[in-house]
Amino acid sequence: MVQLLENYNDSASLQYMLIRSSLTLVDFEKQMIYLQLKYPGIREIAAQRRHSPLKISKRFTNSDLMEVIAALSAVGFFCQQDDSPATFMQITREFETLCNTSFKNPDNCRWAVLNRKNRLTHFLDTLRGTLVELSQK
Repeated sequence: MVQLLENYNDSASLQYMLIRSSLTLVDFEKQMIYLQLKYPGIREIAAQRRHSPLKISKRFTNSDLMEVIAALSAVGFFCQQDDSPATFMQITREFETLCNTSFKNPDNCRWAVLNRKNRLTHFLDTLRGTLVELSQK
């Protein structure tokens, strides 16, 4: 490929830029292979994902969980170590890990929960009712 690059005198041509980009990618791949050979455990570290023993009960759905996430995010319940507000996506990702679930599109799911016409806060109402019931025992 280097020989191809040497054959082009016009550094502004499309062919020259494509060959140069290809060479950059090949060089990057070579560096990645070198690092993987030098540090064989590096792939294992990146592949490890936290795993929780918990999951969402069959009685509930990701939409129920999103009611909680959306509300906690909106009131600023969580913050980062430096006291800056946690983003909606950070909170969502942590709940996904905690509950061994995933949201295909968290923003769409949140908007679906927020734009409901009927039973706006079904799960939160259930939580509230359960808490009231427990406190009266």
